[in-house]
Amino acid sequence: MKVIVNRQLSGGLYYVSFKVGDWTPEELSQMQSFGVPNIPLRMGPPLAATVMTIPMTRITDKYQAGFKSEPEAKAYEESTLGLLRVAVASLREKTDKFTSTAEVDI
Repeated sequence: MKVIVNRQLSGGLYYVSFKVGDWTPEELSQMQSFGVPNIPLRMGPPLAATVMTIPMTRITDKYQAGFKSEPEAKAYEESTLGLLRVAVASLREKTDKFTSTAEVDI
């Protein structure tokens, strides 16, 4: 998986958005088995921001968060990247011990 971080300073506000993609076959297989992890993302300008939980595979740069200062924007960026890292690490660690086919004598 790769994450692209988009940063933009516009009208005195600091905007941050992410684009997630380039999944490995292993990651796609794990998501098919265990589901896609959800990540809370902030959206909108500083005074009207909302938080939505988005499936990791649907995170695009349309979910743009605005901040009044660069340190706030950087803190949000690091926090979100941390959540993504934890979600992917957790997904990679899971093993499917249930899926199987067995012949049963009756």
